[in-house]
Amino acid sequence: MLDQCVEGPPTDPDWYRSVLGQLAERTTCDLASDEFDSALADDSPGAIRLGRAMRYATVTAAAVVLVDATLQYPSLDSTTLTRAINDAARNGLDPETVTNAGHRALEVATAIGHGEAVVRLADAFPHPDDTRAAFASVVTEHLSDGSFETVQQFRESLTDARTREWTRGDLLAFPPIAFEELVADCWREYQNAVITTRGSSDRGIDVIARTDTGTRLAIQAKRYQRSNTVGIATVQRTAGLTVEFDIDRAVVVTSSNYTRQATESAEQIGLLTLVDGEQLCAWLTASSLAPPFMAESA
Repeated sequence: MLDQCVEGPPTDPDWYRSVLGQLAERTTCDLASDEFDSALADDSPGAIRLGRAMRYATVTAAAVVLVDATLQYPSLDSTTLTRAINDAARNGLDPETVTNAGHRALEVATAIGHGEAVVRLADAFPHPDDTRAAFASVVTEHLSDGSFETVQQFRESLTDARTREWTRGDLLAFPPIAFEELVADCWREYQNAVITTRGSSDRGIDVIARTDTGTRLAIQAKRYQRSNTVGIATVQRTAGLTVEFDIDRAVVVTSSNYTRQATESAEQIGLLTLVDGEQLCAWLTASSLAPPFMAESA
């Protein structure tokens, strides 16, 4: 709609009337159309001075931001921006009110830009509560109550969270099934082809992975409290699956630790890898996967 401004602001008042009229039809915001018409009536076609044309263009651009923003976010708190645009019209587009309208429009546009970035950031957070929909809901809530700066703060918090080290507490924040998915995501991060076996008759195998060298791995995920260690029975049972399922190597992954007997048994078996919570956290920290953020509580 503002393509004609590329080489400078239009100097024909009818152009502004047309644009502002179209905007008024597209929005439920109460734009002061009569005041705009009154201001434009003082200018002859093609004879708007450059400085005044710049002010018209600024207010028109602010109105475009207002309309597009409310179409994208119907619950957006548009009161301040609408008032700023109308004040500019009612005051004959004096520089101070025009500047205020421009600043308010920039504030809204910037907040929406941060909001879009927030939604994209959700892809880095594997926790089932940290979805695009959950992050978008938080953004919408802040935009609806006019907390535009809070959207930027939310984005900054997410950016900081992505660089935080994983802890065992983070692992336990995942429900059992989600923990299996987390383990699968971790293996994918390191260029493994991965499938999960949830819901199938897997006899304890939660994830099957193939490394870039072709090695097939059967992975069992155990989400245990730290006080609940993985024992020798689990280790030996998992190791037996390598023959039964034509697997090259078995892996047991836990958020907890292993008993001494389990560790010794794994060393004797040979074709079995044990990954405890500390090692898993280290791998996750080195990956692009971010620890839980719990978007709904932000």
